[in-house]
Amino acid sequence: MPKAIFKGMLSFGLVNIPIALYNVAEPKLLAFRLLHKKCKKPIKLKKYCEYCGVELKKQDIVHGIKIGKDKYIEFSEEQIKALKPKGKADIEIVLFTDAIEIDDIYFDKAYYMLPQRPGEKAYWLFYEILKLTGRIGIVKFIFHEKEYLGFIKAYKQGLLLRILHYAYKIRKIGKLIAEKPKIKFSNQELNLARELVNKLYKEKFNIEQFRDEFSKKIEEILMKKLKIEVKIEKEKKKKKEKKTLIELLKKSVKS
Repeated sequence: MPKAIFKGMLSFGLVNIPIALYNVAEPKLLAFRLLHKKCKKPIKLKKYCEYCGVELKKQDIVHGIKIGKDKYIEFSEEQIKALKPKGKADIEIVLFTDAIEIDDIYFDKAYYMLPQRPGEKAYWLFYEILKLTGRIGIVKFIFHEKEYLGFIKAYKQGLLLRILHYAYKIRKIGKLIAEKPKIKFSNQELNLARELVNKLYKEKFNIEQFRDEFSKKIEEILMKKLKIEVKIEKEKKKKKEKKTLIELLKKSVKS
């Protein structure tokens, strides 16, 4: 069983359900690190002020928000700490609505929400009622000193928590495209485009047939390199053992 990233209570009226959150996706196993070519050890990126031309230590660095060209308002650690939201590790349901009310553009990360105890009756009652009604529960909670908005839905044999972007953080498409250009298409163009779509159309989509090809190739090369490394290490060990045996025999002859 993977480790829960969050444990707390799902607050549903006067009912508190002990729940735990788990990552939906496995963490990436492969990640490139920057190494020193000579010694093959990871490098550290130093903090440097280009204006002063000096390397900085932790005590030399403060937080700031840009308000104009080369102008910043400074915030101390104490000020930031005082402004951060505080609260219990509870996920509070603030209202229920229909899933169709949430536009896909607001969707962020997803987590499995499971009961801390498998036989938690209140959890399964909540799951059952969401499944029967097709409704979702809008929730708010604090995690790692940040306030989150999300919704809970019945998903297969458990609950799914979907984090939502706040509306004020969403970039409006109208600011990128003022309006749809007025372009006329001939019947031939539309028919050919429709024909292409139909040619590639599949009624059922199987996501399992897709994979990150870059990661797959990296894994294959990595496995080959590991086999070579193991082979080299075994040869080195054999040579060392052979050398050690000869040295012992020589010492025995001399003694």
